[in-house]
Amino acid sequence: MRAAALIPHHTSEELEVAYRQAERPLERSRWQIVWLKSKGKSIPEIIDATGFSRTTISTLIAAYNASGEQALLDKRQFNKSDPALNPDQQEAFPEGG
Repeated sequence: MRAAALIPHHTSEELEVAYRQAERPLERSRWQIVWLKSKGKSIPEIIDATGFSRTTISTLIAAYNASGEQALLDKRQFNKSDPALNPDQQEAFPEGG
């Protein structure tokens, strides 16, 4: 399986800045993958640098090509579902624990 070429939605420099400034770990990893690809790194080199699988990297590159920056965002932060625990159950757990 050959990874698609990267569509340049952003310059390599812009991708590096986004990678270095990302606060959410998942987004940072995604920006890093796309940034490394923009620098001409091969899939095996990206695997070595990030630890992600070939399939994950190829899928992310295809999503970035199709949707740009939106494909790199961690959409879990927008999840508006109810918490798994009710307020009483939440209070049973100490803060930060």
